[in-house]
Amino acid sequence: MKLSIVSLNYNRLEYTKRHLERLFLTTDMPSELIIVSNHDCAQSAEVRSYIKQFKSKNNGNIKQIKKVLNNKNYGVAGGRNSGLIHSEAKIKMVIDDDILLPKNWTSKILHLLKVVDKIGLAGYCVEKERAVKTYKLKTYRDCVFMNKGMANVGGACMVIPHRTWSRLGYFNEDYGVFGFEDADYGVRTWNLGLLNAYVYPERGTQMKDLEPPKEYKIWKKGIYDSPRLRKLYADNLLKYHSKKGLFIGEKKLRNKCFDLH
Repeated sequence: MKLSIVSLNYNRLEYTKRHLERLFLTTDMPSELIIVSNHDCAQSAEVRSYIKQFKSKNNGNIKQIKKVLNNKNYGVAGGRNSGLIHSEAKIKMVIDDDILLPKNWTSKILHLLKVVDKIGLAGYCVEKERAVKTYKLKTYRDCVFMNKGMANVGGACMVIPHRTWSRLGYFNEDYGVFGFEDADYGVRTWNLGLLNAYVYPERGTQMKDLEPPKEYKIWKKGIYDSPRLRKLYADNLLKYHSKKGLFIGEKKLRNKCFDLH
């Protein structure tokens, strides 16, 4: 297999259905799919029921489906790690289940990573246009990509090549349920001397037709405004810049007993 795809579920059934169907239509290289569900709300049971019965859609490129149904909410970093711990391919991908990717996305991003060996993280951009305009385009051989420098590749769609995974390992779970885990990984990548980059010109699509609850919006804003998390992130940046703590192995994960279904 070329790639292990870890799809983290956020308990929105309609998004989950569209996301998984799209993956089977657009994945064009041999891959395994690992579907992860955190148990954190009333909608979890409905989504888990769908995931349990979900089967291959006769796409020869997704060779295997694994399902990780966590018995509690391990958060974004913990949820991704619970899928990554079961991944078998050397190249890893994490993706949120509200993301739709373009046709033949797999071969395009793997080609970029092969040709430009200075790229440590790559993804398909789903960021707002005003942010995208600030990123510089780089050309190397037959590849054009958006260079984000030290800024992170969004965790909603992130591919981790073996040259990065072997030196960094898992996501940092210090930030709790939700926080700076993708930014943290991007800074660790930068401190290896590698680039954070987006494929160009193709982009991903983030589904937004289902309005999140007002309580969720308030909670999410509170996370980014949290003085404790901001200080933790700043402290980690200083540590990483001194080349300390870059690698996070299985021993540092808060939970290592993730059952496959």
